[in-house]
Amino acid sequence: MSDLAVDGPHVKVISGPDQGSTFAVGSLLRIGRDPTNDLQLRDTKSSRRHAAIERQGENFVVCDLGSRNGTWLNERSIRTASLKDGDRIYIGDTIIEFIMPRSADVEQQDSITGGTTGGGLTLVLRAGEEDAVAGALRGQTLEVSRVALLQSKDDEGDIEKLRQLNERLRKLYEVNQVLSSLMPLSDLLDRILEIVFEFLPAERGLILLKEPDKGFTPVAGRTREDGSAEEIPISGTLLKKVITEKVALLSGDVLQDSRLDPSESIVIQGITSCLTVPMVHREVVLGVIHLDTQGSYAAFAEDDLEIVTAIATQAAVAVENARLLQKVEQTAVARDNLSRYLGPELVEAVMTGESDFAMEGSVNEATILFADIRGFTSLSERIPPQLVVKLLNEYFEIMVDIILERGGVVDKFVGDEIMAVWGVPTPAENDAFNAVSAAIKMQQALCMYNEERARMEEEPIYMGIGINTGTVVAGNLGSSKRMQYTVIGDAVNLASRMEGLTTREQILMSQSTFDLVKDKVHTIDRGQVSVKGKQDAVQVFEVKGLQDTRTAELGRTHERVKTAMPVRCVRVASHQLFQAVLLDISPGGAGIRYSLEVVKDLKMGEKLILGFVSPGEQKILIKGEVVRIVDPKARRKDVRVFGMKFVEVPPNIQEVIEKVLLKGGSADLSPEDA
Repeated sequence: MSDLAVDGPHVKVISGPDQGSTFAVGSLLRIGRDPTNDLQLRDTKSSRRHAAIERQGENFVVCDLGSRNGTWLNERSIRTASLKDGDRIYIGDTIIEFIMPRSADVEQQDSITGGTTGGGLTLVLRAGEEDAVAGALRGQTLEVSRVALLQSKDDEGDIEKLRQLNERLRKLYEVNQVLSSLMPLSDLLDRILEIVFEFLPAERGLILLKEPDKGFTPVAGRTREDGSAEEIPISGTLLKKVITEKVALLSGDVLQDSRLDPSESIVIQGITSCLTVPMVHREVVLGVIHLDTQGSYAAFAEDDLEIVTAIATQAAVAVENARLLQKVEQTAVARDNLSRYLGPELVEAVMTGESDFAMEGSVNEATILFADIRGFTSLSERIPPQLVVKLLNEYFEIMVDIILERGGVVDKFVGDEIMAVWGVPTPAENDAFNAVSAAIKMQQALCMYNEERARMEEEPIYMGIGINTGTVVAGNLGSSKRMQYTVIGDAVNLASRMEGLTTREQILMSQSTFDLVKDKVHTIDRGQVSVKGKQDAVQVFEVKGLQDTRTAELGRTHERVKTAMPVRCVRVASHQLFQAVLLDISPGGAGIRYSLEVVKDLKMGEKLILGFVSPGEQKILIKGEVVRIVDPKARRKDVRVFGMKFVEVPPNIQEVIEKVLLKGGSADLSPEDA
């Protein structure tokens, strides 16, 4: 450095170990701790290659070169910034003032002058080098920036050092690309070690991750001679120091390093140099990267430590992200599994910890529902097994949706029987009413399902439902290999007996349930009935509907009206209008024949609108969805028949059926009706 007065653009160290030094600024001024810099700093907080001041035409800019502690301009952190007279550059404990005399005739120079250096250094930016990595780590990401390759006319060794640095930084960029990929965590860590071995003199490499209840466990290992390795010895003292103090350690001589306590195995294997870096994320050590060498010729340098530290920091972020993703996936699977048995509110309560399935069991007041298909055994003997399975899956899908919608828990399936519970694991004020209303809707849904089966010339099925309210024991029962959450007790047995008393399409409930819902439900007193397991007869009530509805007889299938009336439909998703033929209609749905030349891609579950214009010119729209698509009996290849389940019907739907369709009307619909 020079303390001489300088007339042109220059910098002056006004604070720090090198206070008072002055240095002229030519085309490029390199600043850092390394002796190869033009302005060498003795500040220990500065990096070996910390920053540079570069001339750009008549202006000057200061650039951070990927320093560990950053570069500040006028108390503002910068990467690249323009300089003006009086600006102050902060590097560690050093403050450097940039001075630009107004009277100075600044000439464009190609060399750097000043200090005691003899010749100048010329800045050369080679083609294709603009995307080279200049910094190791900024925040929590590895960033790509420009790096200037300095060609020295007098010192070819300096060029080689820069070439090596550039190559290492390119490998660092490659590591960052790997860490950004979506490969499994174990494969990702193996790939990191593989890349590290390409540019560091490591003979052995090991990555450890902190596992719950296991401590730090090896997850990736590698040796230069054999490739992947399962066991690599590491000093326990070194590992403890790195983890507890959250510091990276470089030891050029393990045997002589007072910080370490080499094990016998390390001595035997001839480990002489090691580099151990913690993987830290948000002040938490998630893992450790350990590298070691055999032989003094392979000792690590300070640059190696800086690069591995950058890799470890980014790897920690990748590990944390991978674990968060795994946790999200596990939570999604758990939520999906619970949703098969619990309603949305209960699922959320369990997932958030507000409710729990007690392993040891708990005593609860609950309402239990049993539903069973009448005559299922004989039905299953008349149809092929694959159709039996298909029938049960369709039936369960309908009934379970209703149970969950009403806040129930699906306890189990036993053949064609469904057992559901309200009040566990979390009780609600209206558990009994929710169970009864679910039973009513189940019978109504079965009627609509039977209408669909009739259209396809399949025989109907019928269901009996029994309901009881009482005290139960709830918990996980079973063996260590298989557990099941269920409820047991006399209340459960009585609900099952109630179901056994039903005829087809009946809903029967006990006195205890009746007492809780009698103000909201239409019932018929069926008197006292003797049931198995009870010494005394029990009072039985038949449910006929809810008091705030006009529900008459439950379980009675609506009369289907057959017709051959041309109709129009609109596909809600695409607004496509198509002509079809209405084969039959009831308040629950319709059977419709259509041509494949008109509609080729109709799908199950697709939303449709059916439209009519009455003799009085009143347009009537009926919304529904496709529930089944079949070939007609004639086996015509150019037509199909689909069942349409109504999801929204006008209040006068019965009048529409009886007056409009029977007496005649016209079909009229436009795409805008969707």
